[in-house]
Amino acid sequence: MRLLLHAIVLVCLAVVSIPRPAAATLITTTDPVAFAAQVSGGFTLVNLDAPPLNAFASGYHVEDALPAATFSALGIDFVGVNATVLAGQNGQITTPGRDRLILNGSGFNGTLVNNGEIVINLLGSVNGVGGFSNVGDGGRILAYSGPGGTGTLLGQTTFANGGFGGLILTSDVIASVQFTCDFNSDKKCGVYDIQFGRVSAVPEPVSGLLTLAGLGTLAACRALSRRRHA
Repeated sequence: MRLLLHAIVLVCLAVVSIPRPAAATLITTTDPVAFAAQVSGGFTLVNLDAPPLNAFASGYHVEDALPAATFSALGIDFVGVNATVLAGQNGQITTPGRDRLILNGSGFNGTLVNNGEIVINLLGSVNGVGGFSNVGDGGRILAYSGPGGTGTLLGQTTFANGGFGGLILTSDVIASVQFTCDFNSDKKCGVYDIQFGRVSAVPEPVSGLLTLAGLGTLAACRALSRRRHA
């Protein structure tokens, strides 16, 4: 009887605690505060005007050896175009205390894919990415399952006219992101304050059938336990 009781308890616990994988949900936002709150796990802001990136003089390139190592330590790796980070851009940036932009788009020797782009690989477990565009420009943020903009397109959002754009995929890991420059016809824009993090996955409840089965098994377990103590 004791072995039977133990077996029922184990089955009961297994049935009622089985999580069902949650379907991926795409969340987009233009609110950087709300975005940061939702991806607070390992949240990182790539501030071009603060340590350690402000140690590099204006006009440096993101894939030069020392900047690339610094970006990598923050969790991102640029792919493709060796974009320029330029200071003295106060008129192009809406966030106080920032004046550096990563120059973006085919007008700044970018590629013609998506009318110019910056591509970054994310080096950690990330499922939320966002960033700001310079004033008067913008484009899209596209998240991919593979490195270098490969694999499945997991989701996308827009950011425009000096605004913020962020996307969160509640259960997918984002391997790479494209920041495109296609808001207007000049094919030139800038990106700054790239940020990313992760949310905690919340398992969905088990199905009603499994729940009922678990409750029934638990009831049987308790009844046998009462008999044993009696």
